[in-house]
Amino acid sequence: METKLTPSEQEDLKQSQHLLDLARNKGWQEVLRPWLQSKVQTSWLDPRKAGSDEELLYQYKVAWGFAQAADEILKFVESAKDKVDFYLKKERGEVTNKFSIGK
Repeated sequence: METKLTPSEQEDLKQSQHLLDLARNKGWQEVLRPWLQSKVQTSWLDPRKAGSDEELLYQYKVAWGFAQAADEILKFVESAKDKVDFYLKKERGEVTNKFSIGK
């Protein structure tokens, strides 16, 4: 039994497939993904470059924000495979809604 996806689910599936294509690309795997991971894991500041405590705190906040954004991008792209799998299973009728009444 096939289940039709809603228009928003179809659009989400399409976008997730594009992200999955991106994640399979060597540019993502060998360049951008490692670079983003390094920003998440090693955003070190050199306190000697800050002229004041306020400037150091500002630089810390900017580095933290960049690391958070990099982490969100990584998670967003990596979630595409799970979304594609889910929507394709739903289309094939392999996903059931446990909370629907009378089905």
